[in-house]
Amino acid sequence: MPDPPFFLFILFCSLPFSSSSPDTNTPTLLSLELRTIASYINIQSVKHFGTDDAGNIIPIAGHPQCMMDYTTWTEDWRMVRYSTQPQAANHCDQAPASSTKSGLTSGWHRFVFNGVHARIPTHPPPKQYQGSGKTCGTTAVSWMDGSLPSLGEPPKDVTMKFSYDKDEYDTNARKPAKVVACLDENYQNFYLYHLVPVTSCYYAYCATTAF
Repeated sequence: MPDPPFFLFILFCSLPFSSSSPDTNTPTLLSLELRTIASYINIQSVKHFGTDDAGNIIPIAGHPQCMMDYTTWTEDWRMVRYSTQPQAANHCDQAPASSTKSGLTSGWHRFVFNGVHARIPTHPPPKQYQGSGKTCGTTAVSWMDGSLPSLGEPPKDVTMKFSYDKDEYDTNARKPAKVVACLDENYQNFYLYHLVPVTSCYYAYCATTAF
């Protein structure tokens, strides 16, 4: 798909200009095309194009960051599954990668489990699940202090906190982060997060498929 300015220039040059007076009761091709241009310009968040079932090119809404490179995490241990029985909790989001370290580096990240979008929770785990492996496969599990942005809004600054035996285990472990809302080719919302490595093992970023 051409860049928007070039696309609009080509569209404008193709308009059928005429000196004759059009029928005021019938929209002309010119007025329809101009309205198309105006609509295109007004969809300021559209930066991604896909196709519908008929193969037509269609815009997919989302901030430009949604089209930039990111890392997708799919490991089963990251998925939030509340349990009163602890599971293995020896994972952490540090580099370099090893048997326990994920190798996570600063950048944009996405969470998907079995093809389902996931997000970092915006609240700490319930008290009865605040412990090693009771939420996911780490000791201190992440939660996002802040609300999620709407589609088309710029990346939002938030704070990642970590819960262990209380809502926030260690204030010194807080990490700055960003989150942006995106839309996939099936018009389903998902979120990208700008994350940094955690302070120490065993802290990690986990996510839930509950929206």
